[in-house]
Amino acid sequence: MHRILLAVAMASFLSQLGSADDSSKDQKKLQGEWRVTSMRVRGQDVDVAKLGDGAYIFTKDRLKVTGPQESVAEMTLRPDSKPKELDLKSIEGVGAGKTVFGLYRFDGEKLVLCIGDVRPKEYSGDGDAGLLVLERPKKKE
Repeated sequence: MHRILLAVAMASFLSQLGSADDSSKDQKKLQGEWRVTSMRVRGQDVDVAKLGDGAYIFTKDRLKVTGPQESVAEMTLRPDSKPKELDLKSIEGVGAGKTVFGLYRFDGEKLVLCIGDVRPKEYSGDGDAGLLVLERPKKKE
């Protein structure tokens, strides 16, 4: 019986280590600047040109949104969830003190986020969620 409990405890411990590694991998992949290339909110496509030079800048466990509605949020990733989940707790700027819940995935060189007041169940910009597709900015030559 003790061996079974020890095996279960070790499996639990090892799965947590894998989780930290996956979170770290995704966090590293997120780092840096991203630009919104398409957005759909509450069933409506948004003209991303109106966002101007706004950017999503990931640094460690933080997300800074620049542009007309600036904010800074603490980020928590759950890469082992299916689909992958993230929480963003705004600590500065627009929505300070509010937490939003979302899904994230990497689609080749793109980052897809689906965010709402309640965690979306699928990647959709319909209902109360916002669906954003982001890409790295093109390097100026």
